[in-house]
Amino acid sequence: MHTDHTGFHEWHKTQQSKVLFIDSKDATAQHDGTTHFTYVFRDTIIVKKNEGVLVSLLQASIPYSFYNVREGVNDKIDIIVSDAAFSSPSEHVIPLDAGNYTAISLSSTFKKLVEDVLNTASLASTVSIKYDRDKQKFQFSILPTTNDNQGRMVIINLSHGQNQGTHFDIELGFDSETAASSAYFKCDTDNTTQTAGTVDLVRSGASISASNFTATGQTYLQSTNIADLNGSVHSLYLRTNLPVVSSMDSLTGGTSQIVAKLPIDTGPGGIIFHEPRDSLHKSLIQTQAIKHITIRLTDDRNRLVSLNGLHFSVALMFEFVSLKRYEVPTDPRTHPSLLLKNNLIHNINATKTSKPSDTERRSRQSSNPKRPKKRDKTS
Repeated sequence: MHTDHTGFHEWHKTQQSKVLFIDSKDATAQHDGTTHFTYVFRDTIIVKKNEGVLVSLLQASIPYSFYNVREGVNDKIDIIVSDAAFSSPSEHVIPLDAGNYTAISLSSTFKKLVEDVLNTASLASTVSIKYDRDKQKFQFSILPTTNDNQGRMVIINLSHGQNQGTHFDIELGFDSETAASSAYFKCDTDNTTQTAGTVDLVRSGASISASNFTATGQTYLQSTNIADLNGSVHSLYLRTNLPVVSSMDSLTGGTSQIVAKLPIDTGPGGIIFHEPRDSLHKSLIQTQAIKHITIRLTDDRNRLVSLNGLHFSVALMFEFVSLKRYEVPTDPRTHPSLLLKNNLIHNINATKTSKPSDTERRSRQSSNPKRPKKRDKTS
């Protein structure tokens, strides 16, 4: 029997529960800003033998001071600029300063940065980036500012970008992780005809070539997906160093150190208050003593979220329960008692089938009649 799985008695409490109010400003050591720190308790929390601890988030207060465009997370994108014939392409990285961008501020900032790159490449142009509020998508187009009959082309390098891991493509309405091709918008050599669509890029060493320009039939490039301006952080996750055995996540596919998921229910500049009422998940941990705790505040991809110098506070509840050992449920078809029963039934059936039927006995008697008894000679 396997008895290596641990549960607990729901109503068998032992020690009185404890609530720990922790503020990041009181951290014993800060590891990376205010959202990754360790706090050492003055008094150790002792866990008795055959006890476990249920940890849960009782309350959280977090300032919405993090950005939707974060440094090193989603602050770059790769583009290629050239003339309309793609005869002199040059690759560039568009960096975006960290900040909280709206659709309008993102479009105006990106427009200026692309125009700066075109001017540097001697391809002076006016780039138009509009936001369709009804469709929630961006629309891109371009016109030369000089009548040089070269045309202009801008490719958003989704498939072969050098900075795919830090693209702000989700915010623009694209997805570098799944894109099989890149997207382009251009103006032809007549300086008036505008087209857009997809293009296949092939890298060979330091150079890159383009083929299969597939126009969509529109005069502007429209983003494939809805622009997700909060694509880098949809929820906050509170993680600790405690040996949690009852939480799992899809990122690792296994046991996770997530204690709670906190929905973002306010806008930038507000305060995220989290007080779970309807559903309170309690994570079982097994340890003999808790002397310190390390806390991390992350996004859904386990990337640290920066509060840009501001602090946050949480209240963690520790409830002590009596552990129990239980057997792993077995397949009823292979359970010993059922196997024994099946064996008995089989033996009985086998015995029955080995005895001759009445018809068989009569047939044997008719083919082998009994011999008459010998008479006694003395009679």
